[in-house]
Amino acid sequence: MRTYIFTRAEEEALLSWLEGGEETPLVTMTLSRVRNADRLALHVEIMARALRRLGRSGRLVGRMRLSTGLASRLRSAG
Repeated sequence: MRTYIFTRAEEEALLSWLEGGEETPLVTMTLSRVRNADRLALHVEIMARALRRLGRSGRLVGRMRLSTGLASRLRSAG
């Protein structure tokens, strides 16, 4: 299993766009892939369910760490 979906460049471009930035060619290309990612969406849902179950069982504590800046950007972009 891979540990990422987007490259760092795609991640930064999408977060910038979500925060009101411009739609760059990289954002456009990434969004076209996102629109056609039915199987990926299923995998993301499965992963979210697995993470919730791990959290409920106490097996997730201290495992996942986001930088303060990234966590803040994700909250504001949502």
